[in-house]
Amino acid sequence: MQESQIVAEVDLSAVSHNVRALKEVIGPAVGLMAVAKSNGYGHGAIEIAKTAFESGADFIGVARFDEAMVLRQGGVTGPILIFGHTRTERARQLADHELTQTACSREYAQRLSQSAALAGKRVSVHLKLDTGMGRLGILHEHYQGDNADSHREASDEIRHIATLPGLKLTGIYTHFSASDAPENPHNNTQKELFKTCLDTLGPDAPPAHAANGAAIFFFPETRHQMVRAGSLVYGLCPPELMGIAPHLIPSMTLKTRIVQLKHIPEGFKLGYDCSWTAKRPTTIATVPLGYGDGYTRLFSNNGAMLVRGTPAPIAGKVCMDMTMLDVTDIKSVQEGDEVVIFGKQGDAELSAQHLADTIGTIPEEIIVGLTARVPRIYINREEAIRQAV
Repeated sequence: MQESQIVAEVDLSAVSHNVRALKEVIGPAVGLMAVAKSNGYGHGAIEIAKTAFESGADFIGVARFDEAMVLRQGGVTGPILIFGHTRTERARQLADHELTQTACSREYAQRLSQSAALAGKRVSVHLKLDTGMGRLGILHEHYQGDNADSHREASDEIRHIATLPGLKLTGIYTHFSASDAPENPHNNTQKELFKTCLDTLGPDAPPAHAANGAAIFFFPETRHQMVRAGSLVYGLCPPELMGIAPHLIPSMTLKTRIVQLKHIPEGFKLGYDCSWTAKRPTTIATVPLGYGDGYTRLFSNNGAMLVRGTPAPIAGKVCMDMTMLDVTDIKSVQEGDEVVIFGKQGDAELSAQHLADTIGTIPEEIIVGLTARVPRIYINREEAIRQAV
């Protein structure tokens, strides 16, 4: 039996609320893809996918074939799009499990077509158009140059792929690289290139999706037939969208407990490399959380955790399995007290965004970085959420 001293508490009612709130924004004519890659942003992909579908999502997005298969094996039956590369030898499995695969080039599509036809199958594909992100996708001719040896009109590539045996072209999409910075002129370039391609295809254009996250709100004209929501599903609302997006609720709280209190004298040098020195008689609380759980060493002597509703500064370097806190100024602190790493504790809150700002990253890295040894437990605070909104 597993004994856990640290837990990631996932509120599925918050996920449900967020999906419903996004659906209300985009309206009934536009589909919603809830992105559940990287184990549902660290929340647990199966539970997130099921909750998203139950709450009105139309598609689930994942990064890899193996992630899609985890969902199928976990009983998720709705449409799934794989964003990343899948070996073309998987054509039969893609078809048998009704998975939609991203086709990112003419050459890849041809190989997938051959593999599918050989297996007597048809694979559903969404074609990825690179309008300026530079990752996967058919590079729009805008970037190829008039004299490029490889110059191909994107619309011609799409028409060719649509004719390949063994494939069924069911969608086309692109990805904005700076949608959270709406003033960036690159957004306009990407919007125009995608629109021009769709216009060129005319009635032959498959259903399109382009708006990711912030673009849902900043560029509503790019919603097309479907939008893709990742962080927003988990209540990670970037500061740029505050006051624009609906009220979204963070769905994860990371908790642990104090396992030891000790009193150290002034001048005591604490932790690895003696990087923290007590400037007064100090009470130190040790918590069983460290970089082995995904709590990065960048928080060493930097940041805090909530104890009795009060931020307790981190003292010394984060260890693999433990971290020390200065709780000298927190009254009545005891061994066994709850410690919140991110989330709410009473009226106090430390958000994943706050943690990310502390070390110069994004909140997605904070939550996705939690390792497998941190148990995820699932709760439903539907009544509390109903009152909060």
